[in-house]
Amino acid sequence: MPHINGKGMGKKKLVLLTNRFPFNPGEQFLETEILHLSKAFDEIHIIPINMTDNSNPRMVPENVIVHEVFLKKHNNLSKLFNYIIGILSDKFGLKWFLKDIKKAMSINPKCAVILFSWIGNALKVKKYIKSVFGSELEEYVFYSYWLSTSALALAMLKDEYPAIQAISRAHRGDLYEYTHNPHYLPLQKDIIKNINQVYVISEDGINYLHGKYGNEVEGKLSLERLGTLAVEGVAKPSKDAVLRIVTCSFISPVKRIPLLINALKQIENIKIEWRHIGDGVLRKQVEEMIEELPDNVNATILGSLDNKEVVKNYLQEPVDIFINISESEGVPVSIMEAFSCGIPVIATNVGGTRELVDNTNGILVDKDITADQLAKEIMDFYYLDDNVKIQLRENALNMWNERFNAEKNYSHFSQLIQKD
Repeated sequence: MPHINGKGMGKKKLVLLTNRFPFNPGEQFLETEILHLSKAFDEIHIIPINMTDNSNPRMVPENVIVHEVFLKKHNNLSKLFNYIIGILSDKFGLKWFLKDIKKAMSINPKCAVILFSWIGNALKVKKYIKSVFGSELEEYVFYSYWLSTSALALAMLKDEYPAIQAISRAHRGDLYEYTHNPHYLPLQKDIIKNINQVYVISEDGINYLHGKYGNEVEGKLSLERLGTLAVEGVAKPSKDAVLRIVTCSFISPVKRIPLLINALKQIENIKIEWRHIGDGVLRKQVEEMIEELPDNVNATILGSLDNKEVVKNYLQEPVDIFINISESEGVPVSIMEAFSCGIPVIATNVGGTRELVDNTNGILVDKDITADQLAKEIMDFYYLDDNVKIQLRENALNMWNERFNAEKNYSHFSQLIQKD
């Protein structure tokens, strides 16, 4: 396992449960957060619970130990059967299964399979934690990066050992049931109630959980935002009357790139250059739609770029406006990156997006915006006075620094979760 020079300065111990980090793909935020955690804790253990490939891991600090034990295999009936037997023969597994099976069946019989899978995985993780840290459980802070299977493992562990310190973050897919089909996340309320604290990355997420569970989760939820790193410089606006638009996302249905294309089709008398960063299942459809754009609109799909390349693109090529018209979001990192470069944003009012975008740094539009309406918003932005656009750019950068500066946010969080 590669390491980065540096040693923790504290005398605390942390066990971090991730999905795959430090292995790829995903969980890019942890690349920065782990550097701050390594300064706050003397000893860190990372347990990725869904590894699909343990080659080419990302760098971690010297005081981090990575446990390469849960290499994910394809699900099959025999695995599910083993889970069921294991749950029914384990008093904690059975106890937690009975907490939620009635709700699961009332939503959809498929939810019972999801519940079995979650508890089966959680029991496996719990068993491993006990085998490695059993004699010293109370000396560690146990931190699940997701409010999912790993958080359930910690909730079950705390059920058996009430004195341990167990916490979790909550993001989007692990938080909002409506983003799943069927609309079900196993044992969410019980996980929150049983662990010490859940650190939610958006006010919208906290409001959502309070709305669902009310007083039952009182005192259990705290706001701790994610963030992106500072960049060297700011993006430059166009100087030649061309409107340069950037989008950055997967090309998937939820991101609604075709809606933007339909809006661009309706804009005349403005020369537009639009570049999209990202790839996905709808790329072929999007490329076909691009062929139908009028002559005044030039579109380019750059494909997938890592975070550093994204920021480099913003700084090297002029950008006037960033657009995100997703139908669902947590707190979009793409907007954080745009703001860190001083780029104003047009975005839909979904999830925690309103916690970034407002009329001081961009334009917040309705979730159900039509192509006609979006075209008007784009044209209205184009015709704004230059001084107004300059102020929007300054305010975008200020918003990033105030709420989404990774150095500030992760340093604070790392100190916060140290065990007293």
